[in-house]
Amino acid sequence: MTGDLHFYNELQTDVGALNFGPGTYGTDYTFATAQTVYIRLVLTGGSGTYSLQIAVTSQNDANSGGDAGNVITGPTPVTPGTYPGCILKGEDNNDYYSLVLTANGQTVYANVTVLPGGLTGALRLYDELQNEVWAGGVAPGVTQGVYTFATAQTIYIRVELSGGSAGSYEMEIFATGIPIDQTSPTITHTPVTDAAVGQPISITATVVDNVAVDKVYLNYTDVLAANHNVSMTGAGNTFSYDIPAQSSAGSVTYFIWANDTNDNEARTAAYTITVSADTVAPTITHTAVTSAKAGDQITITATITDNVGVQSATLYYRKTGDASYSTVAMSASGDTYTAVIPASAVTTAGVQYYISATDGTNTATAPAANPTTAPYSVSVTEQGGLPWLWIIIIIVIVVVVALVAVLMRKKKKIPAQTAPPPQGQTGP
Repeated sequence: MTGDLHFYNELQTDVGALNFGPGTYGTDYTFATAQTVYIRLVLTGGSGTYSLQIAVTSQNDANSGGDAGNVITGPTPVTPGTYPGCILKGEDNNDYYSLVLTANGQTVYANVTVLPGGLTGALRLYDELQNEVWAGGVAPGVTQGVYTFATAQTIYIRVELSGGSAGSYEMEIFATGIPIDQTSPTITHTPVTDAAVGQPISITATVVDNVAVDKVYLNYTDVLAANHNVSMTGAGNTFSYDIPAQSSAGSVTYFIWANDTNDNEARTAAYTITVSADTVAPTITHTAVTSAKAGDQITITATITDNVGVQSATLYYRKTGDASYSTVAMSASGDTYTAVIPASAVTTAGVQYYISATDGTNTATAPAANPTTAPYSVSVTEQGGLPWLWIIIIIVIVVVVALVAVLMRKKKKIPAQTAPPPQGQTGP
């Protein structure tokens, strides 16, 4: 089969094409911004199957982590030193750099080195008004641009793809009166000497440089003698990395190394971490709950700490008299752990409970001794708290008072009787 391969940018504009047929073909295109791009294969003859391999690469011009400026108004700042560069064609036809001259009459040297089969193009120097003051062709080998600037100013250096082949290059910049940076970064680190099996080992360092830190790495050998060289994560001048938890006791050796943007390197001494089995159980501080009302849930709180780290904490509870315990995981907020005994388990029979915590190796309980047979006990009373005897007495009193009131009311309603006349008398 034969056909065409097309690149499209996010606006769906065709930005590059390649004709292909039987065999292996390759092409590339550099996009100036992050975006969604499209790849299209068009059949022009025959039919068949194909394999498409796609790779995405990023640039690191002047150790910037990306592409140097593509226009003179947006250059990548540099200081005297040696830098990598690459022009990938497509939307990347120029690399612009800026250099600050701090004194009058300084001569700038810009050397561009290209390996055989690499970039062909041009090297250009511009003054602060963006006027071109020197130009020369770039091809495999070394091209040196030299110009003396009369006054202190910001000047510009341009590496250009001009109808030739794209590729990588190395650029060395220096100027009379501006010494090349030869100062290595400074690494400040407090060595880690001990760790526990099953726990990550946190390594932290402060790294500074008179110009700029480029990369910071941790090189370590684990307890199984496997060597690792890993990039440390930076936040300002602080760099850190967590060595994964070791599966067995032994020794971990490590050192930290860093370089700056001029490739000056520094490294620490080698340190040894003794990895041991953890033998210290968590510490549980808890004030026992002793009373509750029937039907109310009970909140249990404890402070739990560990020399390595608490892995989990569990609350065990049961109704008094039950043989088995129910469990609930305790939730953590810092060192404070909390769980709730549900209302359905809180009856007048009483409640028993204990707490268990583990660091993954060692376990602690509260109470510390015999928690399953001698747990904490909670006395549970009915809601309101009024004894049944008093309730009965009050009911009797109310009933008696009501009966007396009824009898008194009936007595007042009986009418007065007329006495019979004396014997022998008749009425009037």
